[in-house]
Amino acid sequence: MIRTIIGVAIIVVSFTLKATLNHNLEYWGSVKSWTVSLFIIGIVIVGIPIFDWIEKSKPRTFKEDPPKMIFYATKAILTVGILVLVVVLLERFGAWTNDRLVEYYLSKETEITEGFIVGEQNISYAITTTRYERFYIIQYYANGQIIEHGLKPSYSLMIGQTYMVTYSRKFPSMCKVGHRVRR
Repeated sequence: MIRTIIGVAIIVVSFTLKATLNHNLEYWGSVKSWTVSLFIIGIVIVGIPIFDWIEKSKPRTFKEDPPKMIFYATKAILTVGILVLVVVLLERFGAWTNDRLVEYYLSKETEITEGFIVGEQNISYAITTTRYERFYIIQYYANGQIIEHGLKPSYSLMIGQTYMVTYSRKFPSMCKVGHRVRR
């Protein structure tokens, strides 16, 4: 029972990190790396009884009972596949939740300013190996400070152009980019 509570607590902490910090470029790489790792750890901890149940049905050798050994191997492979799928779905659900959180704050008290796309940056994250994801960097003034926000590259965005930015007064790192400013 305590193992299940610990596993679920790890999953909840990881989901909370993903849901609250995924939009922020400063934390994006760390959040991606840590949340996937914590999701895996939490799922494995919660899934230990399942692995114990599968292990109990293992025959001694393949020669003794080939169908039972094949069934055992199939259950083990299927369980690992399902656990990987659960981790991927948790990661996506956390990102989706963050998108809804950003939409919520952008529906409340907002300001509009101009933002300039200064360039692009590769943000690294590590799960099994180090990988990179490319973001456009947009700078805008909010509450008297310069905010840098990462945007997924898009055909409608161009480096060196100015765009209208709507940001949350409460959390200025939450923003959405509007149309291009013509000068």
